[in-house]
Order: sequence, then C-alpha cells, then structure tokens
Amino acid sequence: LVSLYLFTSEEKRFELPPLKVKIAKNGDGTYSQTYNKTYNMTLQKICEKMCEKTTDKTNDKTTNDKADDKTKDVILKELNEIHLEMQKLLLFKQVPSLKLVERVGELVKRLDNKVQPASETAVGKNSTLDVCPEEYKGGKFGYPFYEKGWVITNCSNAKPLRSVISVLVNTVAYPKEDEKHIEKVLKGITETYPTVQVHLATRSNEVMEAAKKYNNIDVVKVDDVKVSKGWNTLMSKASTPYVLIARDVVHFTWLTQVERQIRVVSQTPNVAVAGGAYRNLSGHWKAGCVQTTLNNGIPGRLLSIKEWICNARSGALLPVCCLEEYADALTFFQRFIDAHNATFELDTGSALGGVKLNGLLPWDIDGDFAILSKDIEIFSKRETIEHFKSNGFSLSGYTPPKYNDKRGSLVNGYVMVNFNGFGIEVWGMWDVTNTQFLPPELQNRATFTKANIRGNWIDTVFSPGLFSRNRYGREILKHSESWRRVGLAHSYGDYVPGNFKPCDKPNHHACLQNFPADGDIPFKVV
Repeated sequence: LVSLYLFTSEEKRFELPPLKVKIAKNGDGTYSQTYNKTYNMTLQKICEKMCEKTTDKTNDKTTNDKADDKTKDVILKELNEIHLEMQKLLLFKQVPSLKLVERVGELVKRLDNKVQPASETAVGKNSTLDVCPEEYKGGKFGYPFYEKGWVITNCSNAKPLRSVISVLVNTVAYPKEDEKHIEKVLKGITETYPTVQVHLATRSNEVMEAAKKYNNIDVVKVDDVKVSKGWNTLMSKASTPYVLIARDVVHFTWLTQVERQIRVVSQTPNVAVAGGAYRNLSGHWKAGCVQTTLNNGIPGRLLSIKEWICNARSGALLPVCCLEEYADALTFFQRFIDAHNATFELDTGSALGGVKLNGLLPWDIDGDFAILSKDIEIFSKRETIEHFKSNGFSLSGYTPPKYNDKRGSLVNGYVMVNFNGFGIEVWGMWDVTNTQFLPPELQNRATFTKANIRGNWIDTVFSPGLFSRNRYGREILKHSESWRRVGLAHSYGDYVPGNFKPCDKPNHHACLQNFPADGDIPFKVV
C-alpha cells in the first residue's frame, strides 16, 4: 500500500509486511476476514499520528477559534472516510487507487498552516527571502468585492525589492497609436514600485522625452526594427535575479503584483518562469497561461445527434448541452442589461468558472451575478417578466432594494432567474468592482472586464483571477464541489480542493470521482 508509506519514517519505509487477507465462511453461513496483525498495528499507528498532527495544529490556536474547529471537523471527517475506504480495500484485496494516494497527500498538506500554498517549499525563519510570505485571511476578509484576501506579512528577512527584480519595457514593435500609452505605463510603474529599476527600449523620440521625467528609468534608443534585438539589449542591462518582461503593456497598476510572481518562481520547485493574466483596453480578459484544447475526432461517417437531454445530477459531470444552455442564458442576460443601460458582473462561483474553464463549473448547477441595487428594480416590472418568460426563463423570489442612509444609496435586492432546472442568483449591490478598482479611464461600462464564457464575452469582476484567489484561498485551480455537498456550514468555509466526493453510481461515465480534480483539459474534451 504505497499510500501508507507517505507517513512512515525514512528508515522504516520499506519494512511493512505484505498485506495478507483471508476470507473464511463461518458455520452459520456468514463470512469473516483476518489480515496481517503487524499491518493492522501499523495502520493504527499511522492514523494515530495523523490525528496527533491535527490535534497539535488545532491546539496552537485559541480554543474559541470557530474556524479552526470547523477545519478540524472537516479533516476528521475525511480521515474517517479514508479509513472506511481502506477497510473496504482490505476486505476485497484491492490496491489503493492513485486518487486515494493523492487525497491522503493533500490531507497531509492541509495539516500545515495557510501561510504558503501547498505546492511551495517551506522557508526557514532565519533564511533570507526574495519577498515576504503572504497569508490568507479567510473567505470573509475581502467581502464583498475581494480586492483583498491574501496579505503580505511584515517580515524582516526579505531583500529590498530593487535588488530582486527589474522591469523591462520594449516598445520597438508598438503601433504608433499605442505609443501614447507608454508614459502612462511608466508613471504606473514608478508609482507602484518607486525603487525598482526600469529598462526601456524604444525607437520613439517622444517616448524618450517622456521617460526623462522619472529617475528610475534607463532608456535605450534602438534603431533596428527587430524586437528580439531590443529584448537582448535590455536583458544585458538587467543585473537583478528576476526581470519582469512587460511585453505589449499599455497599463500598469497595483494589479500587476510582482511580489506574487517572484514568490512563485523563488519558492516553487522546478519553476523558472511565472506569468499572469492580462486584459486589453477594451476589457477582454485572458488567463495568460499556456493552454491546450483537446477535441475528439470521429473517424468515418459523421454522427448526427438530433436531441440532447440536459439532466443535472448531484455528484455528476454536467452534459455539454447544460453548459451551452448556461452560456446562452448569460448572453441573453448580458444583452438585456446592455439594452437597459444597467450594470452587472459575474460573481463568486460564476467568476471562478470563467477563470478556470471559460464557463460554468461543470459540477455546479447555478450562477451568481452582482447587479447595482438601483438597477435590480427592473426585474419587478411586468414587461421584464413577460420578456424573460417568452425566451424560456422565469423570475422568482424578487426582493426590492432598500435605501441605506449611511451609504446614501440603495443596497441589497434579489431575484432568481430560472431555466430548465438551473438557477442564476442575482444579488443587488450598492457598487460593483469595475467602478472601484479599475483605473478611472477604464471604469465606464464599455471597458468593464469581460470573461470569455464558451465564446461569449460577459461582464465579470475587475480582475477575475485576483478576485477568485482572494475569495477561495489556496489552490483555486484545483477543484472542489459546492459547499453544500462537501458538508461546510456556509460558502465561506475552508474548501479542500483537489478531490471530488464519491458518487452514488461510481461506474457511471459522468461520475466526478473518476475525473482528476486538477486542471481543465479533461473537462474541455467535447
């Protein structure tokens, strides 16, 4: 049982005896099992050790910390599930699956604190760091707009940022109309990171003049039109261990967060390059990482399917037709909002689905929108109700917004959009993220951040990746089912990404537990 070796000491790793199970028929017709006693004692000690670690970690916190108590309950529940699964393996002489091994490994990682993501290496207290660690403050810390959630700790053993990273900007290939944005980029860099050295390559005299306003910018005039020559020239000037290659940048704000990228490269094994998401001036957002899409080819005659049945089940992967219906609903909603000059954004789980899978999470059956409270009143009008009904939707649960004296505006409000067994919850808010955290010149509705949802550009939160990480915490690219299904008290609980719950029908082709709970490629095969 390879999964058990993960918890044994180095010198004892290969001393476990082979598993021996005997199933015998008793005189009364029942069956009994016996197995190697030494193995049983080893398993018991392993479980005791895991429980000791859980208790030790919990005792480090105050006794009235309810969040830790809930985390402990979740871990104990998972340990019990794993124990039952191991007993079943013993009974039927089966080898643990890779998924069970990964699940145990993830559980061990969770016994550590939240200061660093599970994939990053631990750093000693007296070690010199490139940047200070970050700490996740929990799912409620950044509510409701989640511009914050992870906080850089105030450590004393980090190097000055100017000695760690330089910024390289190459405008050689910039179209003439984009050069007007360069001064804004330089201003943004110096305001966000005033001590960091910037190396700029350009062919433009205007850009060179603009750069003279800033003391931390070194300009190189490049006459050659080759972009590669510009980059090579800049690289030869940089003396820091890390460089930010600011390619095709037309804006620079606090959202860049170079500390996060440095932390990933410096503390994650086998990682030499880190990238970030990006959006253009019109608001179209992309994840920014290298992505591969697999498409199933059908040899021979083309198959024709006349009808699909969208049947959403708990613990099962949603059919493609359900995901398409959700995307169609978003497009309909976006057009309705645009036609009535209202303001909305994808929120929470829907924003996360856009980040991870360019659509609805295929194990979710509802959507989450945020709309300005002053605009939600339109859903109480008869013509709106009839318009939605004629297009296959129904509206329910409408709650009007209320005036808040302190804010001087309408707040709250609610309506549910229903279609074919799905529901989209629309929550009224006194403000949205795009009008708070985007640069002022990008805060009009036409330049709101937009996510690609199965080919449709839908208004979403100002920075979908940052928002999702602040909302859900660690390892957001790994998967976890709804808080209701995993047994959390509320949606702000401590999710355990990286595994799916067992299905009622484990052999069904749509059973989630048969899919890897990390990455997006398996869910993009259509």
